[in-house]
Amino acid sequence: MGQVPDRKYAIFGDGKVARHFSHYLSLRKIPHSSWSRRTAEAGGASLEEVAAQADTLLLLISDSAIEPFIAANAALLSGKQLVHFSGSLFTPRALGMHPLQSFWPELYRLEVYEKFAWICDGAMETALSIFPELKNEIFPIDPKQKALYHALCVLAGNGSAILWQKLLGDFDLRLNLPAHVAYPYLEQLTANLLTNPSQALTGPIQRQDFETIEKNLGALKGDDFEGVYRSLWETQKRGKL
Repeated sequence: MGQVPDRKYAIFGDGKVARHFSHYLSLRKIPHSSWSRRTAEAGGASLEEVAAQADTLLLLISDSAIEPFIAANAALLSGKQLVHFSGSLFTPRALGMHPLQSFWPELYRLEVYEKFAWICDGAMETALSIFPELKNEIFPIDPKQKALYHALCVLAGNGSAILWQKLLGDFDLRLNLPAHVAYPYLEQLTANLLTNPSQALTGPIQRQDFETIEKNLGALKGDDFEGVYRSLWETQKRGKL
């Protein structure tokens, strides 16, 4: 994509996504300004000043705050290109461009940021014009499908993280096993998923080993995750895994 030297960005918010995206723009040497209530209260630039100096405003605030923020500052934001990064929200007031990536407190290297895709709920021509300096792929999505898209992301991302937190925690507290013994297992599971997702399932659930499954459920009796295991098994039996 070609450069658009006169494009001016402003980031609104100071959460994890805002910090990561500010870092990404900095790594690419793309000028931008930032605003948050915290910095403004500490004597930083006002919302009016930041909005006036940019033409593309990135509303990187919580999903529930996006539309109220736009409504409360309509005069300041008028005539600006508004963009939000929510994976589930659709609003005609701002273009939704969701970065399909997990962001945690530690900032990433440039090559990590350049790999994620944007999932866009608006006109592709507009989406392609927002970040012409960046290399990330852009894919459209029907706004009516955003809730499903985001639910799937949460199931796969948060769901798998919760299961691995359970394994690592119980290895340590209940089995006296160090976390690193599970790393090769996790690495191979990930490799299998990336190589052939439809064949990635292994173990007793995949081979329908009823005896082993019952032993597993017995070992989990009374555990909060007994129902999770049973649900996975029941889903597989219905041909959904």
